[in-house]
Amino acid sequence: MPNRYSTLIITLGLAALLFFPVAAIAQNKPAGEAGKAPADFPADIPVYKNATLSHSGPLYGDPKLGQEYHFDTNDAVETVKAFYLRQLPANGWTVTKGFGANPNTITVMKGKRMAMVSPNRVTGGKGELTRIAMELMATK
Repeated sequence: MPNRYSTLIITLGLAALLFFPVAAIAQNKPAGEAGKAPADFPADIPVYKNATLSHSGPLYGDPKLGQEYHFDTNDAVETVKAFYLRQLPANGWTVTKGFGANPNTITVMKGKRMAMVSPNRVTGGKGELTRIAMELMATK
């Protein structure tokens, strides 16, 4: 009979699979130019000028859920966050009360669309940088 700790570990493992599926990682598109977005990127969401596309694909591996994009920059998280807090409303988006534990996530709505923009410091093969993770989805 499983105890509550093993149940918690199993639950956390399943949650990780939902939020970080291998299928989405395999669908990376090649890196782009700084400040440029892929052709399928919405025109009313600004791309941070010093950021380069490092990933795009279906949200959580399912195109019915939406689209995700990652842009990388060497600029500070605070600078990137301030940019999006100014530019998203200037492009007609309404900043809403976000959800989740990440204080850097900006949640915005426009019509039946929702976007979450999360600039965070990450360390990887390119050293330390700010990754701007964007999740774009339609609401009902």
